[in-house]
Amino acid sequence: MNSVIHPSGPEPENTYWLRRGIFVVAFLLALGLIWWVLSGLFGGDDRSTVAATPQNPSSLASAEATPSPSASPSASASASPSASASASSTPSASASQTPSQSPTPTPTPSAPAECQGGDVSLSLDGSRSPKIGAGAAYTITMKSEKGCTLDLAKTPVQLAVTSGSDRIWTTVHCPAWAPKGKADLTGGKSFAAKVTWQGKRSHDGCKLDAQVLRPGTYRVSATMDGAEPDTMVVMPKA
Repeated sequence: MNSVIHPSGPEPENTYWLRRGIFVVAFLLALGLIWWVLSGLFGGDDRSTVAATPQNPSSLASAEATPSPSASPSASASASPSASASASSTPSASASQTPSQSPTPTPTPSAPAECQGGDVSLSLDGSRSPKIGAGAAYTITMKSEKGCTLDLAKTPVQLAVTSGSDRIWTTVHCPAWAPKGKADLTGGKSFAAKVTWQGKRSHDGCKLDAQVLRPGTYRVSATMDGAEPDTMVVMPKA
């Protein structure tokens, strides 16, 4: 250690210190040269140049103010789908939230069908023991499960009095004796028509015999073409 601090030799001490200084300077220059070569190889000069070169504030401001070309398409691209999505969602949302207000048409009630004879059921009621020579009233009730209207001018109902095969009296001989009009048989409604038998024999043209019928057994029948007839037994008394 003493020889390092105080060199000894045939030459003066300053000479040794001068040599040492030259050696240190040469060593530092060699290190600097090596660093410079390595910096050139690995881009140290570019980084140092960029770092050393000051930037113009005005150029920085213009660079910040001017949008990047790559940013503009991405922004428009990202904005366009959202805009189209909102545009497409708006009509569907409004359509789903707003129900259609189309007015419901009022159905026009249709007129009921016209009854045919087969659509009508007949029932007969009246006096079973009328007095000889006096009139007897009978009621013909008409019903229909079809729910129709019966025009008695087109589909007439008839009442007849018979004794065996002998026809004593009938409304066919006089239309004025037969039921008339139109019967509403809809909704379970029924129609009742009254017919009066004068207690005598009838003929065409609304004519009646003057002779009084004798006591006996007679059959009173209500009939209509196509309908099931209804019959009751009548026994006039003196």
